[in-house]
Amino acid sequence: PDWPVAVLCGILKLPLVPVLIGISPVLVQSVFPCVLSGNLMYFKHATAGRLGDDPGAPAGAVASLGMAEVALLLAAIMQFAVGLVAFVCVQEVLEQDYDRLAAPRPEDQPLLDLDEQEQHKHVLLHRMTKWRGPPLL
Repeated sequence: PDWPVAVLCGILKLPLVPVLIGISPVLVQSVFPCVLSGNLMYFKHATAGRLGDDPGAPAGAVASLGMAEVALLLAAIMQFAVGLVAFVCVQEVLEQDYDRLAAPRPEDQPLLDLDEQEQHKHVLLHRMTKWRGPPLL
């Protein structure tokens, strides 16, 4: 989610340094482990070919494949953990401030008016297209 957030911050013309600091945890959470994993997988294939086809593969190639898998697993675990923490934090805020967050705001009034117009159109359409019974021949 760092790219869409960074783009939105650019559209909103927010200062660069606080935005970079704010999205930097994504580097540790998923970027570094995934890049490390890709690098280790590349190293394994570049030095030893396919592991199953080369019984005399150097030990470094075998170890790099294992470390690549561990790095991917670490990235997945960290992504899950960060998502779980975000979910819990959002849920806490919703539970504490639900009434304030659910109350209509003045800037939402045009959208509420549009919703009301659509509802009115839907009722009229339903009324005009309602099947009252079979026509008489």
